[in-house]
Amino acid sequence: MAVLSGYATPLPSPQSAADIKAQVEVKLGFINFPETLPDGRPCPFFTALYGGQSESEFRLDIDGITTDFFKTNVITARLYRADGRIVERADSERQLLNSPDFVDSGFGRVIAGRTMNAQVITHFPWGPNTLEECWIEVSMGADRYWLEIPYGFDRNPADPLPPSIQGGPPKMVPAMKALTEHDHVLRWQNVHYDLGVIQNGW
Repeated sequence: MAVLSGYATPLPSPQSAADIKAQVEVKLGFINFPETLPDGRPCPFFTALYGGQSESEFRLDIDGITTDFFKTNVITARLYRADGRIVERADSERQLLNSPDFVDSGFGRVIAGRTMNAQVITHFPWGPNTLEECWIEVSMGADRYWLEIPYGFDRNPADPLPPSIQGGPPKMVPAMKALTEHDHVLRWQNVHYDLGVIQNGW
């Protein structure tokens, strides 16, 4: 598994197919986000990844949630594409986001004295076959998290390599213009790739 670290480090502009050829031709495993906010406070653990049933979807995992969170709160999620489209979740996905799987508390992560042992997932359809970013908005109680999905990582990897574009750092969507103290922008931290067998059975 290879790792590309790029937290707050955008690719050069303009983007070209050659610039990111390695990113789109190998199998994307998952994208990690910071596990704490810029001010050091803990936040849920977000992981964006390819795959669900037969790797036919783009998926978001959220874990590190306290077990009592769901007694008084709900989670919602929507995706904002660079072309202005907003992807809302179907009722079944909304229910999935609020149907936590619990792990043995002995294996849960502990942050600031809290044992985090609940996890939920949701899925999004593939984006257009372009190299543009998108943002996932996750509302959890009073807090709202904005997850940066850069450079076409939500496109179907089975599609042919898209043409070059005049790109640059990911641009915030209109819904992010009026952020409050309850909004938290989480830039991608690193991207893991499955390169398959490379040599000597590695």
